[in-house]
Amino acid sequence: AEWVAIRDDRTVFHENRQVSRSGRVRDVLWTIRPRFAEQRLVSFYSSGRDITDRKDAERRLAESDAHHRSVLAGTLDPLLTIDPEGTVVSASDSVERVFGFAPDEIIGQNIRVLMPEPHRSQHDDYLENYARTGMTSILGQTREFEVVRKDGALITCELSVSRVDVPGREQPLFTGSFRDITERKRAREAELSMLRALATVGESAAIMAHEIKNPITAVNLALRAVADQLGQEHKDVLDDMAWRLSRLQQLM
Repeated sequence: AEWVAIRDDRTVFHENRQVSRSGRVRDVLWTIRPRFAEQRLVSFYSSGRDITDRKDAERRLAESDAHHRSVLAGTLDPLLTIDPEGTVVSASDSVERVFGFAPDEIIGQNIRVLMPEPHRSQHDDYLENYARTGMTSILGQTREFEVVRKDGALITCELSVSRVDVPGREQPLFTGSFRDITERKRAREAELSMLRALATVGESAAIMAHEIKNPITAVNLALRAVADQLGQEHKDVLDDMAWRLSRLQQLM
C-alpha cells in the first residue's frame, strides 16, 4: 500500500522481517525508489540490507532500559546516577519520597543540590581530583552524610557509591544508593542519652548509700558497746536493734 501511494520521485525506506532458507528470521531494511515513464509509475527499484544485528541490539537495549526503569521504580532506597561532572542522569522514584524531588525534577541538576556546606562548594574539587588521580575515599564503602531535602530540611543518610563503566562510553558513571537513617540515629542518640542519665543516677545512689552506710556502722558499734554494759534484758533489746541495723546495712 505504501509503495502504491508513491506519486513522485522520492525514495522510501521500509523494514520487515523475512525467513531465510535456513529458517532464521532476518530483519531487512528495504530502499525503494519508483520509476516513472511519461509521468506514469511503471515499476520500482528496490534493494534490501540485512539489519538483524542492529535490530537485535536495539531490542536488547530496550529490554535493558525497561529492566532499569523497573528497578528505579521498585527500589525503596533512593538511587541516583551521575556523570563525571556531577550531573544527575537517572533517579529512582523513591527520590521523591525521601528527598522531595520528583525524578524528572532532579535529573539534569548537579548532585550538589542535595549537599549542605561545605561539601556543596567543594564537590567539584572532589570530582576533579578523582579524574586527575583516580583516588577517592568514598567508592566501595558506606559512609554517613547529611542530605538537604527540597524543603531545606536536613536528614542523615548512609551513602554507598559505586563506579559503573558503560561499554562504548569513554567516561564512567557513578551510582549512589542512599538509606535514610535519620530516625534510627535519633533513636540511638536518645538511647545513649538515657544510658548516660541512668549511669549518673546509679553513681549518685552509690554515693548516697556510702554516706548513709557509714553512720549506720557507727551507730551499730555503739549499740553493741552499750549492750555489753547493761543487764541481759536491756542487752537483748539493744542486740535486736543492732541486728536490724546490720540487716539495713547489708541491703544498702
